[in-house]
Parts: sequence; structure tokens; C-alpha cells
Amino acid sequence: MPKSKSKRQRPLKQSQSSAKLLRDVAAAMKLCDKGEADVAQQQLLALVAKHPRSKPVLYALVDVSHTIQNWHNFAFYNERLLPLERGEDREFTLNNLMAVFTQLFYPGLAWHYARELVAQYPDSEYEEQARSFIKTTEPFLKQETDELIGDLAFTQEEKFKLRVLHDRMRFLTETGHPAEAISIAEQLLEKIPNLAPVLNNLSLSQYMLGDVDQAIATAQKVIAQDTDNFHALSNLVRYHFLTAQLDQAQTYAHRLQQIDSNNPDFEPKQAEAFAFLGDDKKVWAVYQRAKTKGHETHPVLLHLAAVASYRLGNEKKAWQLWQQAVKLHPGFSMAQESLAEKPLPAGERNVPWYWPLEYWLPQNFRQLLKLGQCMGKDIQHLSAREIERAMKSMLAERPYLVKLFPHILERGDRHARQFTLNLIRVVASPELLQLLYDFAQSPHGSDSLRLEAAQFINQDHPAMLPEDRTIPMWIGGKQTELFMMGFQITDEPEWVEGVSEAVMDKHQAAYDLLMDEKPKAAEKLLKEIIAEAPDFYTAYNQLAVAYEKQGRHQEARKLIEKTHERFPDYLFARVGLARMKLKDKELEAARNLLKPLLKRPELHISEFRALVRAEMDIALADNKTETARAWLGIWQQVEDDHPELIEWKTRIDGPDKLLTGLIKQFAGGKNYNE
Repeated sequence: MPKSKSKRQRPLKQSQSSAKLLRDVAAAMKLCDKGEADVAQQQLLALVAKHPRSKPVLYALVDVSHTIQNWHNFAFYNERLLPLERGEDREFTLNNLMAVFTQLFYPGLAWHYARELVAQYPDSEYEEQARSFIKTTEPFLKQETDELIGDLAFTQEEKFKLRVLHDRMRFLTETGHPAEAISIAEQLLEKIPNLAPVLNNLSLSQYMLGDVDQAIATAQKVIAQDTDNFHALSNLVRYHFLTAQLDQAQTYAHRLQQIDSNNPDFEPKQAEAFAFLGDDKKVWAVYQRAKTKGHETHPVLLHLAAVASYRLGNEKKAWQLWQQAVKLHPGFSMAQESLAEKPLPAGERNVPWYWPLEYWLPQNFRQLLKLGQCMGKDIQHLSAREIERAMKSMLAERPYLVKLFPHILERGDRHARQFTLNLIRVVASPELLQLLYDFAQSPHGSDSLRLEAAQFINQDHPAMLPEDRTIPMWIGGKQTELFMMGFQITDEPEWVEGVSEAVMDKHQAAYDLLMDEKPKAAEKLLKEIIAEAPDFYTAYNQLAVAYEKQGRHQEARKLIEKTHERFPDYLFARVGLARMKLKDKELEAARNLLKPLLKRPELHISEFRALVRAEMDIALADNKTETARAWLGIWQQVEDDHPELIEWKTRIDGPDKLLTGLIKQFAGGKNYNE
């Protein structure tokens, strides 16, 4: 197979473009050189939208696409370069196009560019391999073209030209350029009316442009003349599912399941339909059948099988299938992005997901939103009211989208889930808020995204939470009970009404004595304080501490019980009594004592620490390690430098896990226990 190349000497002269444009291109390429090729590509795509005929931008896009092995983009922008080039540059690009279209399995386009290379550059260094390619490809191309077109009265040259158009239409459809694909489809249908492969691609392009009714009508036209056309049946499952016509989608899926074909595209299209429906078992069964036929190497089929395997509980097989997909198809982004998450802890992964955002929504959803970039990213230069109005307008025009959101949150990629979460937060209808609450409690997506959803409910719609503000959530791949903190934390000095400044000074002195391990002296001072200010409840708590430090546990317990009875709202007495209940193994009683504290609107930092410690003790006593870890995470968010955090982390995770984490940190990320 001929090989594509990307690098060549291309001096960028200021006369070719504005100085600012060249600076922007240079900045993007610097990012690429630093290993941030994906970011560079996004910046260059934004530039090419404004400057579609700029050679510096197109050259840069070709180079970046080659770097990240995005062969579809590499082919697309090389084609955009070709009309702008002459001489060696054009010769170079023709060779690239011949090579990349061979790799992407568009033999008609590869043959077309090989012929152009030979005709225009007979002395080219690529001429020999181009001639060899033409000689090898033409018999196969003739056979495939005859099967496509049939016995219609065209010369062989005309058939080849039609085949080139057909490949171009397929390429434009598959790379997300539906308007151009439709134009070519119409040219082909003028010459060969009702040609099913053309109608199927036309249907897909119509759907991408948002013309769903026309896309369905075109697909139905195909199955009217060929009831077992699996491309059309699979597309009809997709269109009906993505417009929330679920019964119709299931009907076409049933028809698709009843047929069989030796066409290597059959199983990928069948798996695609079942993946939209979320039927993991059927997706996996399709992959198994494809293996028996030797048809299992299609990139989409490998990705879908990996997702199904992961969702069915076989994570190891999923990683193997994604690795196989990347090995066979290095530029296949869905497998690349999934495989990149393998080193991450379970709670940070977004896998498994079937489809990225663009598969869930028609291409024109941005026009519906009138927002530009909104795929999970910050929407700039628009007011909150403009964004809200645009999103509500989109939902009014496409009300079925609301019914898709649960499926997107379950089976969409990170961008799809983030987009849906952002939209729900803006629109905030009761139906959507409940959906967001359900997503927060699901195992789908990363912990951070689900926590983001839960925090939104907690902060903006707390009435949806249960009375104890505790909800079941998946953290680190395990389900746990997570408390949604609803109180403010303050470090303002605590003042007790009716207590003099002199008493407060004595109390501080008693506290200092306790910290200096002088409980007897503190006891004397605290009894003086209680005699002077009998309602100063803090002194009773400190006196109980003084008793404990002297080993007088029964006296301490009785004092805590009396203090709680007399001052039921006093947090430290309530927490102290809960700890006593915990020692007596009365876990439920201990929990019930702490529950009212969770409803308080404000806690002092010292009260917050006492509450968190008690909650972690109860969780550990009940063998709920994840709950204890979640409380520790809340404390860490408030005081990430508190010296007790490491001690508690050791208690929760054990010293071995902590040591492993330290080794990993100092070894630059390498985990020696793996």
C-alpha cells in the first residue's frame, strides 16, 4: 500500500496571509509540538472555518491530523489543499490522497488520485508506485463497480467515474459534511435512480442536517424495494430511536434481527442499531457471529463490542477489544479515547460509552441553539438569559430530546453527558431535575460529573433531597451513602449570650490547660466557671474532657448525658453522647443523635470537625469504608492541610494503601504494586 507523508518545507510568507493569522497558526503548531495536538487541531479548525482557502492553515491541519493519525481529517484537508497547489506541492498532496484513501477503504478515490498523479507527473518519484497501485486495483474496482451499478449502459470509464462519485459521497457522509454529500447523491440519482447505496447515504445526510422526516422517508423508500436492506433498517432504528419513537425503533430492530448477510458491513450496522437501543446482549451476540464469519475487524463493531463487554461485566475483554481496534485502525477516535482511560482509577473513567455527542444530535443542533461551541465547554460571549432562551427554544422545537436525555447520560461519552447536564441546569424543569438527580445516583460516567450533578441539586434544589440529606452514590466504583453538605462553615469566634468577658477569659485558660495535659488544674477552673455561669454549656463539655483525661470515664459519661439533657441543641454534647452510644455498639442510636446536626444552616469549624470525626467513626464501625472516605473527602475540601487528614486516611485505607500512593507519587506515577 502506498504511504502518506505530511512534513515538507513550506515557508510561510507574510504576503500569503495576514500576520495575525500566521501567528495564530504558529501558536497552534507550538501546542502540537508540546504534545497538545488535540487542542491545536481545535484551534486550527476554528481558523479554517474563517479562512477556508488559507494554505498555511490547511498545511497545519494536514500536519496535525497526521500527527494524531486522524486520517479522515488528513484526507479531507489534503483535498481542500489540492486546488490551491502547483508543482511539487501538488504532486506531494496527490500521493498523500492516494495513500490515505487506500487506508480508509475508498478504492475509487484512491484510484482517481493515482491516475491524476501518473497523468500530471510522469517523472514523479511516486509515479512507479501509483502505476503499480492502478494495475493492482482496477480488476477489483471493476468487479465492485459492476456489482454496484449492474448492467446499466455505461462505458467502463463512465462506471469508474460514477464509482469515484459514490466513494466521495460516502466519504463526505462519514466525515460529517452532509450538504456536500447530498449534492453528490443527487448527481448520482439523476444517472441511476433508486440506487439503494446512494439512497442510504442520502438518508444519513438528511438526518445529519436535521431533516428527520425526509431521512425516514428516504430509508423507507429503500426497504420498499429491498425489504432486507440492512443499511436502511439499521438507519431506521437510529432515526426512530433518536426522535424518541421507541416502538417504531424496536419494530425495525426486530426486522433487522431476523435477517442475515455475508456482507462484511452487516454486523457493524446490526450492532449499531442494538447499541442505540442499549441492548448489550444483542450487541455482543452480533460480534460473536461476526467472529465466526471472519468479519469482526470493523472498527465500529470492535468499539461497540468492547462497550457491551464492559457493561456486561467483562472489563478485561473490553480493553482487549479497544486495543485491537486501535492496532488495526490507529486513527479510530472512539477506541483511542476509550483506551486512554484504562490507567485511570474507576471513579475517574467515563467508559463505557457507545456514542459521542455528534451521534446523538443532528448536525444542526448548534444552529437550533444558536450558540456555537456548547459541547460540554464554556459558552462565551452570551448572557445567561440568551443561553436559557436558546436552549428552551431548542427543546420546544424538538420536544423528544427530553426523552433521550436518560439514554445520553447512561450511554453517551463525556461531552454528551456534560452537554446534557449543562442543558438541564439551565432549563431546570421538574422533569429534567429529577433526571439529573437519578443520574447523580447512577454508576454511569465519572464520579466528578455525577458529583457535579448532585451538588447542583444540593445547592439549587435542596428540597429534592431526603430529610437526612444522604443519597446513595457510586464513588470509586463502589456504592456508598453520601451526605450532601447543606451548611455554611464559619471560623468566626463563638460568643455565648449572657457570659461575661472575664468568664470567657477563664474558659480560654481552662482550654489551654487541657491542651497542656493539665486536666486537674483545668477541672478546678471549669467548676469555678460553672458556678459563675451555670448556663455556659461549653464549660460542661470541657469538664467532661478533663474527667476523661484523668481516667474518670463514668463521671465524664454522666456529665455528657446531663449536659445533652439540659442543652439538647448543644452540638458537642450531642456528638459526645453519640460517641458513647457507638462504644456501646448502638450504631442506630448514634446516627439518630447526629441527624439533626446535618440540618443546621451553619457550623463553626470546630463543630464541623467534631461532626465529621463522629460520622467517620460510625461509618467505620458499620464497615462502610466508602462512606467514611466520602466524609474525609468533605473535610479535605474544607481544610486540605489539616494534620489529622493523613491519620484518618490511614485508618480508612490502611497503611499499605497510603504507602503505595506515596511510592507512586515519588516514582513519577509508576505503581509498583500493579
